[in-house]
Formats: sequence, structure tokens, C-alpha cells
Amino acid sequence: MKICYDHQIFLIQKYGGISRYFAELAKNMVLQNNEVNILAPIYTNSYLHNLEVEKLKIHGLFCNEIPKGKRYLMRFNELYGSLYMKNHAYDVFHETYYSAQKIAPKNQAVCITVYDMIHEKFPAFFVDSANVTAIKKHAIERADKVIAISHQTKKDLVEIFNIDDKKIDVIHLGQSQSIVSLDKTKVDKDYVLYVGDRGTYKNFERVLEVFHTSSKLKNDFALIFFGGGKLSEREKQLIATYHLEDAVKQVVGDDRNLMSLYRNATCFVYPSLYEGFGLPPLEAMANLCACAVSNTSSIPEVCGDAAVYFDPYSVEDMKLAIESICYDSSLRNSLIERGTDQLKKFSWEKCAMETLATYERML
Repeated sequence: MKICYDHQIFLIQKYGGISRYFAELAKNMVLQNNEVNILAPIYTNSYLHNLEVEKLKIHGLFCNEIPKGKRYLMRFNELYGSLYMKNHAYDVFHETYYSAQKIAPKNQAVCITVYDMIHEKFPAFFVDSANVTAIKKHAIERADKVIAISHQTKKDLVEIFNIDDKKIDVIHLGQSQSIVSLDKTKVDKDYVLYVGDRGTYKNFERVLEVFHTSSKLKNDFALIFFGGGKLSEREKQLIATYHLEDAVKQVVGDDRNLMSLYRNATCFVYPSLYEGFGLPPLEAMANLCACAVSNTSSIPEVCGDAAVYFDPYSVEDMKLAIESICYDSSLRNSLIERGTDQLKKFSWEKCAMETLATYERML
């Protein structure tokens, strides 16, 4: 089968969950003997740049650093892509994000993936939610087929956008982060780990409040948070107000640093109010780390019986969940064992096979 993925996410993200998804999808599609093209005239994504896959065709130039004015480069990619597609035909053209501009011709079968409905569920958290929602809905409606990355995302998509459920296939993401052989990041104290963005619906502030209200956790454990950008002024103020200056620490680094942090953490906490899928708990499970996670949206769908759940709106409930893992080694071992089983349900090979079946139904 001849497949083409567009430029969008490979210019938007240097690193990130969506671009990792498409890089893994492209790689596995090639390994399953499909002709795979990436139409990305200018791209900055490191996952795509570092793919070592024979026969993968990348039509574009990698730029390690993109200057300000990315929207002009996006427009250039759209114009170039439209011209390119006038002279090239594929069995399926898969749009990697939501665009107001269609670059595939009318007779080209188009697929799109929907990752979550966060702008629609929590519009107050975003200054541009109305514009994002309008563009997303337009892109979804013009597509011939929609892939939702969880049953929760499909449910929300049907309810909010009134999309015919027969147009939507649910295909779970895979997981590829495995245990590293050597410690690359060391922390002097036992710790609870938080990973990724911290703002708004990610609910990081309640994790800080947990450490403020639990003297046991504050005295016995550090709170390590990986990535997520610089601390905001509000976060700095909360840390000072809660007297957590000696208890919290931010770590930045690459995937090897992150995997090492997972492997050595006593507990991984995932307090998000909403996720379309949520890869970090699977990454933690792959590195033998017990998980305390929210009981909302798609998270139970992903974690199954391999996590301790809490109400993300309740600091007390979150505190009890984290403490139960931190102070009960038998529970930790049980969660780690169940996590190993849960991981078997998710692989990029399976994701690619199911996606290929969706493509075939489009022909």
C-alpha cells in the first residue's frame, strides 16, 4: 500500500507524544512492506530525523532549530504540499494534525487521528479553544476516516462533534520505552516522580499540595518532576508557601534520563484531569515503576488493574493513593507485576497492523 503522512506534526513538535506516534507508525508500516512517504518540506522533529529505516521516503529538509515565525513555514509547507499532491497519488493520505488548509486533492482518501477533546472539555484552560475547536471539527468532517486513540476519545468525539461512530475506529497507541542498562540520573533520596507538562488540566499543583499536607511524604521522599519547561511564577510561589524548597527538584534530559528516573522511583504519579490516552503510565510500567493515577477519562482504559486510582480533584484521595504505594512494598511489587502484563496489550506493531486494516477499509 502507498501511504503518505503530511508535514504538520513534524514541524510543530521537535519531541512529543504525537510525533512519536507517527514516527513509530511510519517505521512499522515500512517494516510491514508498505511504501511510506513523509511529505514534510521543512521539519524540526528529532524522532523523524533519527529514524534509521531503509525505504522510508522523507520528502523534506530537517532543520535543528526553527526560527521565529513558524506559521510562515507551516504555510510554505502547505503550499508546497498542495503542489506536490497534484502530481502524486497515494492509497491513503494521513493528516498528522488539524489543519484548516486541505492539501490533498478531492479524489484522495484522507485519514485523520484524534488524540483528545481537551479544548472542548476544558475550554477555560485555553485562550484559543474556540479557534482550535473550529479547525479541528472542519478537519475531522472532511476526512474519510477517523482514528481515535481510545474509546474515551471516540465517545467524546461522538458526543461533542456529533460524528457518526461508524466513521471512527479506535486504535490504541503503542509503547516502546524499555529499561535502560545503566543509571544515568541519580537522586540522593527516595522519590515520587511526575513527568511532563504541569499546567492547567495536568493538575500538578495538587501534587504540590499533597506533599504540603503529608508530613510523611515530605520528610521521607523527594518530589522529582521531569521536563515540562521552566517553573511558572505561581509554581515558585506555591513551593515557597508550602515550604517545599528542599523537597522538590526539576530534572531535564533525554529519554535515557527519563527511563532511569522511572526505574528508580518509588512511585509515579499521574494526576491529570483528562487524557485522550496517556503514555507516561505505560512508560513507568515498562521500567518497573508502580503507578498512582487519576480515575478519569481514558486513564483506566490504559492502566487496567495495574495502578492505584484516585479522584484527581481530591488532594486527600491522591495523598492516600501515593502513600499506599510508597509505604507498602508488597503492593508495589504487585503493581509492577500487573504492569508487565498490562504492557502486552500495547505495541507499535499492533498499532500499525490495526491502522493498516483501517486504511484497507478506506479503499
